Amino acid sequence: MHNKAEIKFAANTAGTMVVKAAYIGDGCTITSTGTDGEHGKRNGPATNGENGGDLKLSIHFIKLGSLAIDTRGGGGGNGYSGKNGSKPVSQKVATKVMQPDGNYTTVYKTVIVKTGSEGEKGTAAGSGGSGGDITLTYSSDEFVINFNRNARYSQKATRHINIMTQAGKTGIPGKDGRSYVGFQEAGSAVITGAPIPAPYQRQTDGQLKLINANENQAY
Repeated sequence: MHNKAEIKFAANTAGTMVVKAAYIGDGCTITSTGTDGEHGKRNGPATNGENGGDLKLSIHFIKLGSLAIDTRGGGGGNGYSGKNGSKPVSQKVATKVMQPDGNYTTVYKTVIVKTGSEGEKGTAAGSGGSGGDITLTYSSDEFVINFNRNARYSQKATRHINIMTQAGKTGIPGKDGRSYVGFQEAGSAVITGAPIPAPYQRQTDGQLKLINANENQAY
């Protein structure tokens, strides 16, 4: 694999790969990640993220720069945030009122010209998909492979494999739009929106099994 090359497996099927002599450059990826869910729409909730696919890999490394093996689940879509309702419109109306002494006094009264309306309802967010399982049987030509160790800022990662099997994150739930109601002469009642909880979906991280073929050990 040349630098930054990628091998991608479909997430909805288990992937299997056997490599007897692997030459891996820097920043390479083997992936079967789940796709992210779609964001919610008006009157429609978001969709859940797709589960990551399982991978069963057997690789003998002749050369290894840095490799990521990624079976993370897709993230859940964000919920739809409803639009705010319209505010009530009021105006002051002046009226001349005769007093007992015969003089006129101006009296002001606030009148609702247009009533407020309710905001749109927010919709639920999607849940993240589960991570896929990885079984990696590996061996190398007389060098040690480092797993999930980030290089220091002053150093470049070499002979490094980063494995990711985490479940996808749940999306952000939508909020109800602000609603303006009432026929009060001054002001109006305001009802703020509240988040809608995401639909339940069981989310689990993928399981990892490493088998060192050089030592014939698994952990």
